[in-house]
Amino acid sequence: MVLSKQDKINEGQIQPNNKDHYMALEQPMVVETNRKVTQLINELYRRNHIDEMTKNWLCQTPNPPRISVFYTLTKIHKPVRTGRPIILGCEGPTEKLSVFF
Repeated sequence: MVLSKQDKINEGQIQPNNKDHYMALEQPMVVETNRKVTQLINELYRRNHIDEMTKNWLCQTPNPPRISVFYTLTKIHKPVRTGRPIILGCEGPTEKLSVFF
């Protein structure tokens, strides 16, 4: 199945435009998220939950961290074409920390 570029864009806007599930942001929250993740890692280290090597590995995030990429995978087996949301967090503030969840 091939979708036109406009159909794919429209599909990608359905979920973020749903105000019951997503809130509108004035600006990307990647810097604030990175700050919170760094605080969490430092707190884990301070309380001896992780060692220094783990702390250093978890803190390997580009500065500034990359904003996550949002895209959809179209569910072609459904009667109504909808997209499954995917958020690619490579090089983002939570990439390393997500390994533990």
